[in-house]
Amino acid sequence: MKHILSILLFITAFSVDCQELNCQVSIITDVKLEITSVEQEALVQLKQTITDLMNNTQWTKDVFKLEERINCNLQLQINKIPDRFTRRQTLKNVERYITPELKEFEDKVLSAKERALSREKFLYEQI
Repeated sequence: MKHILSILLFITAFSVDCQELNCQVSIITDVKLEITSVEQEALVQLKQTITDLMNNTQWTKDVFKLEERINCNLQLQINKIPDRFTRRQTLKNVERYITPELKEFEDKVLSAKERALSREKFLYEQI
């Protein structure tokens, strides 16, 4: 996941000189990896989401014809799928799953403002 975000960040950082993309995304899974139907569906949705992002994002204000787009291939290799995903919520036509680590991080981020205010109040009372 870090690598995907790094690639997307790299592309957006240099979007000033970019041209539109015609990106083909493929997901390669390890042969030894046992994939359930739910995980297979999640991988298909991931592939579709990345394809839509790469091909439908307007990287510049210029308008390019389909034949002027840069052809590229993006391959994602999946070696391991965590077995501790839990179903979080259903979005429009999409299932959302979360791990305990992501839940812990989400709680930390969402409570940051509250913790900062309580710390500020504590420091103010010390004065």
